[in-house]
Amino acid sequence: MQRRRVSDEGFRVVKLCSQGLQLSRCETWLSQHPVRFDDEQRAFITESMAARDQAIARRRRLQRIVLMGSTAAVIIFALLGGFALVQRNAAITKGIEAQRQGSLVAAKNVELQAQIYDNAIAVAEREITQ
Repeated sequence: MQRRRVSDEGFRVVKLCSQGLQLSRCETWLSQHPVRFDDEQRAFITESMAARDQAIARRRRLQRIVLMGSTAAVIIFALLGGFALVQRNAAITKGIEAQRQGSLVAAKNVELQAQIYDNAIAVAEREITQ
């Protein structure tokens, strides 16, 4: 009775494999009971396994390409961000230096204006005394 049940189940699996049962289940049955499949069914399952393996390899290759591209983009954006940060800091430093220079120039202008006023006062005093 048990043998008949296994035989019926084996026949059913073989039939379902040729009708599109899950490939993993057919693969398991093929490895455990190779004599239950005829040459055409074995070839079909073997070709299906090869096609599945090729699809998995293609998907993994695509995933690697996408991962490498994403990694390259992250590295490029990080480098650009670092360069922008360096440029920002340089601009801030130049701005501070320009403010210092502007302050020095302004102080020099005030000093020169004071000298001009002093000279004008001196000239005016001479003219008054003459």
